Amino acid sequence: MFVVDGAGDSILAKLRTGDFSSALCANPVDRRIYSVDVNEPRVYVVDGRSRTVADTIQLGGVGPIGLYVGVQNDVLYALCHNHSSYFGSTLYAINSRTSRASKIASVGGSCFAACINHRDGKAYLVEPESLTVIDVLHDSVLRTIGELSPSYRHPADALCYADREDKIYCPCAETSGIVVVDGAGDSIRSRIHVGSSVEHLAYDSNEDRVYCSDYASLYVIDAARDSVVAAVPIGSSSYPTLLCRNPQDHKTYVASQSSNDVVVVGSDNEVEATVPLNASPEALCYDPGNDKIYCANHGRDGAGMTVIDGASDNVLAEIGIGNEFWDDNFCMCVDPRDNLIYCANSDDTMLTIVDGARDTVVATTAVGDEPVSLFYNPQDGLVYCANSNSGSISVLRSSAGIAEQHSFTTGNCPRSLGVVRGVLQVSDVLADGPKARYDLLDIGGRRVMKLQMGANDVQRLAPGVYFVREQLQATTLKPQTIQKVVLTK
Repeated sequence: MFVVDGAGDSILAKLRTGDFSSALCANPVDRRIYSVDVNEPRVYVVDGRSRTVADTIQLGGVGPIGLYVGVQNDVLYALCHNHSSYFGSTLYAINSRTSRASKIASVGGSCFAACINHRDGKAYLVEPESLTVIDVLHDSVLRTIGELSPSYRHPADALCYADREDKIYCPCAETSGIVVVDGAGDSIRSRIHVGSSVEHLAYDSNEDRVYCSDYASLYVIDAARDSVVAAVPIGSSSYPTLLCRNPQDHKTYVASQSSNDVVVVGSDNEVEATVPLNASPEALCYDPGNDKIYCANHGRDGAGMTVIDGASDNVLAEIGIGNEFWDDNFCMCVDPRDNLIYCANSDDTMLTIVDGARDTVVATTAVGDEPVSLFYNPQDGLVYCANSNSGSISVLRSSAGIAEQHSFTTGNCPRSLGVVRGVLQVSDVLADGPKARYDLLDIGGRRVMKLQMGANDVQRLAPGVYFVREQLQATTLKPQTIQKVVLTK
């Protein structure tokens, strides 16, 4: 890093801040400059007064890229990769009751997809040339299945588990097909030829069918026989990029970013409708409670949702959810219990909540930096949001369209709050808990009081919705936590 005199245009100092600096930012309050190196999991802190490196902040180097339902009712799994080099991945187990995360196992490759085998208590991680099998009950790597050659381009849903058959389906780039792995013996059972560059998989347990798409077709596979029963042409120029299954109406939805539409394939494995979109589709999800399909779109006019009726294939509503400056990475999930749809964009720190009955936005709430995966756990009724850049997972509990959340990084436990008889109790079980400081904000984001650990008298405040926000500390890049509290008389 070079320090240049703005008046004389001369070099005042040269500082060692890594080999490949990728970002700089300045804090005008304390006159510190922060530099990050793309190849190192740390931040260099430069003192602007003395023009020296004052400190380095070590980062964990991992960010969650996927969330998966656990083998036990109270366990969720997060797949993380190494941010500094994108090589090396870790699988964490998260206890949804205590919000504690513990490392299950690490692998050397860069994993980009995973699935959980509930019957045998295993997790499968897709690496560039292999499939790693992990015993999630005993925290150990069982074996690595080679000669798969999955593509680097596979999304998070490029792996699925067929529970009725105890099989795992994984696309294979070199053979232009799908490799079928036996869940009990962890061996390759068969290979299914389905065309080139299969990227998305979906399993319908009611029909025992696996659905997958490549550049121009949708393939239907009989999971019992591992045979292709139908190949539905979608169009050579469509380039299907998203896949969603509607088990109630026995339909499959294939979205295309090149043609900006959603193709509907019926129970007879024939195209029965094509739904045009106003922008590029980025995420698909099915709402079983209302029999609707929600498609997140992104274009010049901003981000939105197209709502499709599952029975008639008609567009029911268009919902605005963001701006044109968002990127193309969306994630969605449905909370069928509270009839809510959650949508986040990796270029923002806000999550949008849509009422599934009225198809209107009912709330937005802050999550971590770069949300990349959303998951609803029916066991505890919580929604989990994986935030890749901040290395955290936000946990949201919905109530009448309002989300309460707390965020935690792997290995730590979140804060807890409670209001009893006009006293707000703040407790923290993190290792550095006594050092934490919090502010109480009103609904407009204005600070109304500083909070201390333990009891805080809030009787003088008017009833309503407030937010507790952790004060950002200069010595750490740990994401701030925000949690909603409701004060009543």
